[in-house]
Amino acid sequence: MRHHWLTTASVGALVSLASPMHADAQEAATAADTQAEARTPDQVLQPVEEAPETAASSSAGTADLSDIIVTGSRVLRDGGASPTPVTVVAAEQLQLAAPGNVADGLNQLPAFRGSSRPQTAGAINLATSGGGGNFLNLRNLGVQRTLTLLDGRRAPPSATTGATDVNLLPQLLIQRVDTVTGGASAAYGSDAVAGVVNFVLDRNLTGLRTEVQAGISTRGDGGSQKVALAGGTSFADGRGHLLLSGEYANSDPIERYEGRDWALLGAGIIPNTAGGATQIRATNVNLNIAANGGRIVTVRRPNGTAIAGDPLTNFEFANAASGGGLDPFVAGTNRSAQFQQGGDGARQSTSISGGLQRSNFFGRASYELADNVTVFAEGIYGRSRSRFKILPSFNYNATAYQIYNGNPFIPADLQRIIDTRNSDADTTNDIGSFAVGRLNSDFPPITADILTRTWRGLGGFEATFGDWEVGGYFSHAESRVRQAYHNNPIYSRVAAAADVVRAADGSITCRAQPVPQGPVGVVSPPCVPLNILGSGSPSQAALGYVLGTNVSDLTYKQDVAAINISGTPFATWAGDVSIGFGAEARQESAAVTVDALSTAVPNFTGVRGLNVTGGTGNYQIGNAQPIAGRNTVREAYVEAAVPLLKESAIGHALDINGAVRYADYDRGGGVTTWKIGGVYEPVEGVRLRATRSRDIRAANIGELFGVGSQNQGTVIQPNGTTISYISYSGGNPDLVPETADTFTAGIALQPRALPGFTATVDYYNIEIGGVIGSLTAQQTYDQCAAGSALACSNVVATPTRLTISTRQLNLNRLETRGVDVELGWRGDVAGGQLSTRLLLGYLDKYVLSVPGAAPIDYTGEVGQLNANPKWTGVFSVNYDNGPIGLFVQERYIHKGVYNSTLVEGVTVNDNSVPARWYTDATIRFTLEDNASKPQLFVTANNLFDRDPPIAPYALGTIFRATNPLLYDVVGRYVTAGFRFRF
Repeated sequence: MRHHWLTTASVGALVSLASPMHADAQEAATAADTQAEARTPDQVLQPVEEAPETAASSSAGTADLSDIIVTGSRVLRDGGASPTPVTVVAAEQLQLAAPGNVADGLNQLPAFRGSSRPQTAGAINLATSGGGGNFLNLRNLGVQRTLTLLDGRRAPPSATTGATDVNLLPQLLIQRVDTVTGGASAAYGSDAVAGVVNFVLDRNLTGLRTEVQAGISTRGDGGSQKVALAGGTSFADGRGHLLLSGEYANSDPIERYEGRDWALLGAGIIPNTAGGATQIRATNVNLNIAANGGRIVTVRRPNGTAIAGDPLTNFEFANAASGGGLDPFVAGTNRSAQFQQGGDGARQSTSISGGLQRSNFFGRASYELADNVTVFAEGIYGRSRSRFKILPSFNYNATAYQIYNGNPFIPADLQRIIDTRNSDADTTNDIGSFAVGRLNSDFPPITADILTRTWRGLGGFEATFGDWEVGGYFSHAESRVRQAYHNNPIYSRVAAAADVVRAADGSITCRAQPVPQGPVGVVSPPCVPLNILGSGSPSQAALGYVLGTNVSDLTYKQDVAAINISGTPFATWAGDVSIGFGAEARQESAAVTVDALSTAVPNFTGVRGLNVTGGTGNYQIGNAQPIAGRNTVREAYVEAAVPLLKESAIGHALDINGAVRYADYDRGGGVTTWKIGGVYEPVEGVRLRATRSRDIRAANIGELFGVGSQNQGTVIQPNGTTISYISYSGGNPDLVPETADTFTAGIALQPRALPGFTATVDYYNIEIGGVIGSLTAQQTYDQCAAGSALACSNVVATPTRLTISTRQLNLNRLETRGVDVELGWRGDVAGGQLSTRLLLGYLDKYVLSVPGAAPIDYTGEVGQLNANPKWTGVFSVNYDNGPIGLFVQERYIHKGVYNSTLVEGVTVNDNSVPARWYTDATIRFTLEDNASKPQLFVTANNLFDRDPPIAPYALGTIFRATNPLLYDVVGRYVTAGFRFRF
């Protein structure tokens, strides 16, 4: 668990389609539209108030895409004048690569790293992993640093970060996804540190569009279904337009390890007790502290002191179906306090991919009040539900079961041993109790069930007055997220139910009733005896008593009012000067309510055994705490684009662009962002560009007030041994704004000598000071060991417990830099049209600094839930010849280091992770002689069924064998379906 502190959202493949590369994308979209009449043009990333009809002809299927421009600015009308790299990906290309979900296609592009999705559900803390939602992550800088727009306006939020779950957007209406990847805060909003992602809709669709598909993995699991319908029509003699869409999609969770050899290996990283490197990455890793039926880990005298080396610790409890009793606990090799290789220890597992059920509905109506004034209203409603297994419940380490002498569930053979030892003259070995480490595999697993419902209403206008355009809107959005952990053990009840005696009438009963938890007046149900000695021993009645469901309900509200004005008031010798200015006011509020047991402090009065957990919350995991907060921001900006040179002896063109924005936060005060950039075209077909910007981001509601929760697990000490901890996460109201300095520079080529060929190369350098984020428990422990006073202030060690706070902090600095490359060619081949596209991303630096400790360079780290490969690439070939189309894509993830903080041969035996290639292919057939042009398609993702590399990481004492933030964990997946329109 390495980089939670940079959570989820982004887009990318940093190609400047403000450059000649844009023309290639336009041609590709034109060909696709001609064949399938599903408009997928590349277009301008700017609020629709300023370019209200750039895609107006898309519904008719006859648009001249040469008029479509991509600028990444609120004032530029010529994409070639944009100094900021912009990426455009047509919806059709995303569907060819990943038909299930637009976000799945985006996540394949090099600039996407560390995004959350169903495959990462449960992989990291639910508060930051998105819980199965699709939150995009640009450059692995985090969702909170990427501004997501829907048709140029803020998309409805779905989490306390203010980020949008892409699942909730009307995907059938998406024409393309535009991304500005640098210097965006001044023009678009002070939160756009990493960039801006704009989902552009086909607002003027006329007719009906339908899509139906189903998919399944070649292992027979992970089935999916999707059906979508969208339609549009004009009214009032063409002055009005109505647009409606609806979509339903379902994907089943994947929990079976069978057929996935990499998942069955039992890979983990454990202390090395055989000499050599401190830790080893090994397979067949099991727990040494627990068995499925329970292992005796400690034997205690009647006074509670432990008997060191007691021979009973070499035994475990047999399966209840075989009669119970004691069995020898077979020791593995390379044994440590927590783990061993081989042997009889238990092995924990979790879902490979979470299940996701989503639906959304969208409506839009527009009407021309006059030739130059249009009003419109929009409504969107989305619902998603993610379900996945987190892990089996467990009791070991500090929460091990305490079984006392006389417990009637103790097997007869063990009770005889206890009686014999307690009756002899030697009292030093008398047994009063023993601790049992158990993986509760016969309990139903702890599962997460996350329901998100989001809606937004929006109204606005667009007007033109001479050379000026004015647009404004007001929106109100609400998201309600219910997060439930089912089958979650309740500490006090587990302890009470395991401590049983035989009553006078011969029945088995709990020795004591736990004190009722929660508000006054709450009555706990009667205690039910729990037999945990042997797999299969617990009764259903006992499980019903000790297990519960803890629930947190988030309500997030956002109100936005904005106005944007742009025009060309005068000209220079080189052309029109464009000026834009505007203002926005935004208020966001969040409130979280939780169940009574999550907020109550456990009370073990009268209950023996499990009484050292401490802290707030009665459940084994979760225990979210209530929050309530509000944040208001008022912003104003001005932007100008000034041409300085046109068709002269010293160059073809020179343009500069600058912007300034002031944002006033009621928490964090006033901040100013700015950018300055320019484009120089020395000769036709060659453009040089550069941008320098200052971007500032204040903490969001989640970071300020944060949903606090309690978790537990183990951290690795500097000597390689492990130690158990309890962690508490949450917000920090004392956070101050973070400041980012961004520099980009690039070149775009479209040589006349090579028709159809385009190339762009862009360099970026981003430095974020005072970066807001939370370290993982392991990172906090490591940084404290390295001397960081800030980290050590969040670590508290007592003789019975290690407590680590993972709350939000202002860290020192995050620095990242790299290069993005795109090459493309399009032309006629063998009677058809062939287009190729290569996107490459090179990461040169990714360094995090924490106060008081040396910076850590995470460049190239691809293990430990990090996503920083030095090279990533996507190469695609698309060929159309009449009704037949073929698309093939290769995805590449470069080899990397497993853990940047480890040294191979010293602190780990193997610190390398090999590269991976994945192949995706789609074949499609279009009935061109049919008016609706139905299209049948079959897509195979991970065509050659490549396993992910083994790069294990620990969630407490549970290992996942690979990094789902980077690698495919599903395997070959086949989707078939059809699309048509009327």
